[in-house]
Amino acid sequence: EECGEETALRDEQGSAYAEFALPAAAERGEPWLAFFTPGDLSALLERHGLEPVEHVRQAGCVEPRLWERSDVLRPADLCRLARATVPA
Repeated sequence: EECGEETALRDEQGSAYAEFALPAAAERGEPWLAFFTPGDLSALLERHGLEPVEHVRQAGCVEPRLWERSDVLRPADLCRLARATVPA
């Protein structure tokens, strides 16, 4: 279940998307089972022997000029990607 810390990281578009997508996914048998802050996810990765390198917002994953759009296909701050390495 979500708590305020995770939802506070979302922007307005991300929150609106979550209100629609989370229940729709659950109704189709694919509920979102976990929500992590970047710090919580880093701690989880470390507990499993990985070294967190970075957390990237959706908008940071694609060249900025590609997000200069006037339609609804713009990045929302809903989730992040984490990159981690296996220590040597």
